[in-house]
Amino acid sequence: MAKRISRKIYSIITFSLANGTEKRYPIIFQIGRYLYYWNEYFQAVRLPYKGGLASMYIFLPKKQVGLERFYQVLNEENWKSWMKQLKPDKIDLGLPKFKMKLPSTMC
Repeated sequence: MAKRISRKIYSIITFSLANGTEKRYPIIFQIGRYLYYWNEYFQAVRLPYKGGLASMYIFLPKKQVGLERFYQVLNEENWKSWMKQLKPDKIDLGLPKFKMKLPSTMC
């Protein structure tokens, strides 16, 4: 389930990288209905690709948790539990612009 509600808005935002440095990136913002879940460690969203045959799951660890602690709780049992808890919600989604290429053997 994903339904875009608003048009895309572009902005530049400063990101804190895992090594503590900061970088500015162009961000695309959009309000829509997506499968979403949050807990004390992170926020997660499921973004389906066109056609709905594949999806990308994005996990954003909370700043006070950090990547290292998130990696400690990322295991098969938790993953299955988290997937069951994704629910449709209207969210304001902001993502850095990126391109993804798959090898032709995966298409």
